[in-house]
Amino acid sequence: MPGMGMPGTPGMGAQGTVPSPVMVPRCTFRIEKCTGGFKIYCSCEDKMATSMVQNLCTMLAGGMCSCYVMWNGMTICCYNLTMGMCKCDMIEDGVCITCTSGDAKCCEMLQAYCVTETK
Repeated sequence: MPGMGMPGTPGMGAQGTVPSPVMVPRCTFRIEKCTGGFKIYCSCEDKMATSMVQNLCTMLAGGMCSCYVMWNGMTICCYNLTMGMCKCDMIEDGVCITCTSGDAKCCEMLQAYCVTETK
């Protein structure tokens, strides 16, 4: 399409802004199946870390994004959240991101990220 370039490169007439990754504090990360998709729980022990994670999720609400989980600077998994309807709820020590789809095949792909199932 005219004006569309490769990811990270400005297209014709574009301002050239490229989204950059944001590092968040150390958190406990848990993912589980739910009806129609999955839930990600991201919780922090520190109040400042909890606030940072909650503020970041509030800023990204309504946008299309992915979540990369890193350990010692290495990416160990990536969750693409663009194939479902996602919502972010604040919990006491972090956030709960629910990503679901009404389409059976999309739901199957979303749930492929999961290891455990909730009732």
